[in-house]
Amino acid sequence: MAAARGVAARVDFLGFVSDEDLLTLLATARAAVYAPVNEDYGYVTLEAFLSGKTLVTTDDTGGVLEFVTGENGFIAEPTPESLGDAMTRAWNTPAGRLKEMAEVGRKKVAPIQWDNVIDTLTESIR
Repeated sequence: MAAARGVAARVDFLGFVSDEDLLTLLATARAAVYAPVNEDYGYVTLEAFLSGKTLVTTDDTGGVLEFVTGENGFIAEPTPESLGDAMTRAWNTPAGRLKEMAEVGRKKVAPIQWDNVIDTLTESIR
């Protein structure tokens, strides 16, 4: 598909990557793009924010939108043109502003830790 559209030299389809490689990819990315259809949670969102990256997503991602807002990410319509525009806006946003946005995201998801999740889930049986 990338070759047919003339972008194969600029696109890599990595498939599965190790945790170590994922950390490197997130550390060197300008922003993360995550655009599933009606995802129930979106752990990628948490990984991006906790790695200090803002997120580009679409407005049909479901649970991802519980975390991503215009303050901490770029939300597009679920069309190639709109998603491409959001990625371009992220690319053109100054690095300092992207860091500020990512920090808003990090603060939003920081309380989500296993101990807190377990306490919340088991609260009614105590």
